Amino acid sequence: MPFFEGLGAALRHFVRNLLRRDRVERELDDEIEGYADLLVEEKVEQGMSRDDARRAARLEIGRVQVVKDRVADVRVGAWLDALRQDVRFGVRTLIRRPGFAAIAVLTFGVGMGATTAIVSLIDSVLLKPLPFHEPDRLTMVWEVRPRFNEPRVEVAPLNYVDWQQQVRAFENLAAYLNGFVNLTGAGTPERVAAVQVTPNLFQTLGVDPIVGRWFVPPEGSPGQTAVAILSHGLWQRRFGANRGIVGQTILLDGQPHLVVGVMPRGFQFPREGVQVWTPVDYRAGAGAQQRGSFFLSVVGRLKPNVSVEQANAELAAVSQSLARTYPENIDSSAFAVPLQQDLARNTRTSFLLLLAAAVLVLLIACANVAGLLVTRGA
Repeated sequence: MPFFEGLGAALRHFVRNLLRRDRVERELDDEIEGYADLLVEEKVEQGMSRDDARRAARLEIGRVQVVKDRVADVRVGAWLDALRQDVRFGVRTLIRRPGFAAIAVLTFGVGMGATTAIVSLIDSVLLKPLPFHEPDRLTMVWEVRPRFNEPRVEVAPLNYVDWQQQVRAFENLAAYLNGFVNLTGAGTPERVAAVQVTPNLFQTLGVDPIVGRWFVPPEGSPGQTAVAILSHGLWQRRFGANRGIVGQTILLDGQPHLVVGVMPRGFQFPREGVQVWTPVDYRAGAGAQQRGSFFLSVVGRLKPNVSVEQANAELAAVSQSLARTYPENIDSSAFAVPLQQDLARNTRTSFLLLLAAAVLVLLIACANVAGLLVTRGA
């Protein structure tokens, strides 16, 4: 096809001009000299002497270097050659003035380094998708109790149960409770970050263990919480990445727990540094059977093609129904917010301020280098 033939020819010329520059220059010199000789012969045939014909040919062609420059400006890859010459000129200039070069490079380096670091951090926290299956369908669900003067509070277990049964916008609703446990029995005792979770949490997030399995019912029901899933870091550090740890027993707060799985490297939900996950029995304990006791964090996965707005409309309707039924819920409402937005809610303002500061540092660096250039010129 003509298009691909033209593209192939352009690529061949580009590679030739780039890798065989000296040969191309020699061929260009030969071609110009050959053209000059043809002009001389033509003018001799017209009756001019050879010396006059040679002078006339040179005048007609112009200076050979000028012709070569014109050809070079339009040949394929000329921009790369110009860039190479500019870089060589810049390097020579810096070598001649090493003090100025060091100050300029250091100034630019500080500004660009700070900006790059902050942008990378913002990308990983605010922009990069969460490492879960279809993370745009994940939300956090919170209660609102105006009498507490808080924009959001944790969820009462009984309300969580009602949401599971009545709110149809969610494919799954899971809950968790942050805490710490004492790990003993295998090596030096240590206190590690732990999370108690409903058995469906990992399924809701869409993350599979690399060894073993998720929690499964009836784990998480009364008397069925003595199982554990380990983080990848704890598995490597404490148990030597031994796959045989699954099926063995470890001691958490002095109680034996059967290890049933190991999570992938980098899995940190719901916070960094989590080492152990165990099932939560949210029905046990003081206040678990009261709608005024709030201690569960709830994460939900929306059904396909269901928006957060639709889920919030259902949550509002169910909350109104519960408020009519239970006096403790008289001022209660609930709302869902995308998980990534919720996780970044406490850091978004700080990160944006850091980004503004980094950009300001870069602008100051540019202004300083410009000032150095003006001073050197003066």
